[in-house]
Formats: sequence, C-alpha cells, structure tokens
Amino acid sequence: MILHAAGEGIYGVNAKGETTFLNPAAERMLGWRCEDLIGRTIHSVIHHSHEDGSHYHIKACPIYAAFRGGKIHSVLDEVFWRRDGTLLPGRIYQHADPGERPALGAVVVFRDVSKQRKAQADLRQALA
Repeated sequence: MILHAAGEGIYGVNAKGETTFLNPAAERMLGWRCEDLIGRTIHSVIHHSHEDGSHYHIKACPIYAAFRGGKIHSVLDEVFWRRDGTLLPGRIYQHADPGERPALGAVVVFRDVSKQRKAQADLRQALA
C-alpha cells in the first residue's frame, strides 16, 4: 500500500543491478510497466546516458555507489530516460540494504523536477 500511495517513483534493484520492483508512480513517470523491467538491468534502460547524451558508465553511476559504500546517496540534479526517449530530470535518493555485506540490493527513490527546472530557467531568462 505504501509503494502504491507514494507520489515519488520508487524501484528496487538486486546486487546485479536487475530491477526487482517498480511502484505505480515510477511507471507513470518513466513510461515503463513493472513487468517490462523486472529482471532487466535498469541502468541500461533508464540511466544509460547523461543529459548531453554521452554514455553513462554503470561504474560511474551514483545509484550503484550505494552497493559499494552501503550509504545513503542523494543526487540533486540527475536524469533518467523515459520509454519514449524523452528526458526526465530528477532528484534521486538511494540506499543499499543496510544489513548485508556485500549489499543484496538497493532501493531508489526519485522525484520529477521538470517544473522546478523550467521555473529556474524562466527566472534566469527574466533576470537576463
């Protein structure tokens, strides 16, 4: 019930980076159905490229840093790619399973910040 009620996108990955679950808000924001992503390496599907289109190597991905350090990581200005190929700017928070070493998985929570980005761009333009 909590996953369904949350307004933020939430998904889980196992230690291999494979998707284990996706909540309805994540499905809406990303355009992917949970069934389409279960078992797939989610990085290669939604986080494969930086905003400028350059390749985003999985070893440089802050989401997977949770596995390496077992700490909570947050990224205030990150992007995902929707199923239709459009950009989803977001804030991302992730945490690895705190009880296991090596980590068995991680949970990623993200929020769409498209409106905030547009408002900031509009303000910069108005000030210019």
